[in-house]
Amino acid sequence: MRLFTIVFSVIVIGMLISPIHAQDYRVITVGFRELQLAPEDMAALSNSIDAFRVEPALQQLIQDNDSMFWEELGDFDESLEQNTSLSTYAIVRINESGFFQTIVALDDATHELEWIKPLSPSFTQNYSRAVQTATDFFANDGHYWGLSEEIVIVPGTNHGLDSKAAWLFRFYLVGESERWTLLIDTNGVLQDFQFEDIPCQTCINYTGLVIIGLSSSIIIMVLAGLLWRKKHR
Repeated sequence: MRLFTIVFSVIVIGMLISPIHAQDYRVITVGFRELQLAPEDMAALSNSIDAFRVEPALQQLIQDNDSMFWEELGDFDESLEQNTSLSTYAIVRINESGFFQTIVALDDATHELEWIKPLSPSFTQNYSRAVQTATDFFANDGHYWGLSEEIVIVPGTNHGLDSKAAWLFRFYLVGESERWTLLIDTNGVLQDFQFEDIPCQTCINYTGLVIIGLSSSIIIMVLAGLLWRKKHR
């Protein structure tokens, strides 16, 4: 029994000090800048919008391994011209070959699929320059830019900008526990930024293990004590 208690205690301690299994993020290189992509939850999109769940073409699009991010754009078409009859969504595919943004247009009234078209390429031609601007923002301040949680082209008016379109970058700086959002115009010039503090995810994940470990240890100690007393009566 004593040996079992020792072995179990070692296992519990190992659980407490072992790092949480880290998700493997895709790493790509854009203009000599390395990005770790943390894909968005595509299931959230299909669960909230019926068309993404029932239309085969949309299912295939969001299940593509290269589909990383999505963003609701509002009433804009593939040229980011306003069209009040549409409700559009951007689906972003990224791989080593480049950045590809697809615009999915739904009927604004019925939310049925109208069409699927690529974003006008005139907006994406400075992809590498935009990435450099975004990463320089952190590198110039002595920080690593962390995980890329979103890269998408959005209508500038949706974010209070005068420009027709803008790159939206969202980074999670793990070491600083901060999430930064950068807005960069299609010429690669930083227009705006904001950040928020993020609670320590590792600490949150460890809390459950600590409770389980301590509870298990107490139970084992109580059982061991009861067995010892019974044996020596």
